[in-house]
Parts: sequence; C-alpha cells; structure tokens
Amino acid sequence: DIKDLSKQKGKEYRLDHIIPIINEKVCGLNVPWNLQILTKEENSYKSNRFDGTTDNNSWKKDLYTKKSKNNNL
Repeated sequence: DIKDLSKQKGKEYRLDHIIPIINEKVCGLNVPWNLQILTKEENSYKSNRFDGTTDNNSWKKDLYTKKSKNNNL
C-alpha cells in the first residue's frame, strides 16, 4: 500500500501511469504494467509528460539534472 510505503520511507509516494492517461499524443491504460510508484516530487514533475517510448523515462534525466545543477550552486 502506498500509504504504508510513505510512512516507512518518511516521504510521500504516488501511483503514476507510465504512459499518461491524458496526453494529446497518447492515451495510456489503467492496467498494472502501466503503473509505477513515484515520490510526490517525481510525480509532480513528470505530470503527463510522454517521450514516445514505452518506459517514458526521459523526464527522470531532466529532473535529476536540474537537481544536480541546483545542488552545485
């Protein structure tokens, strides 16, 4: 359960659709293989982004590059 995971880890987690349900280019499905658990921060950043791939991970690189740059300031 996501609530239990959030309590155990001490940060909020959210259930996310890998391929978004709402996007102008694609409509993902509400099926187990299209779901992933993300932190609240990751889920907010990802929003309904879709990069055209089945794993849809390009947003992670963008997020962690920005975080790295901010930590180096």
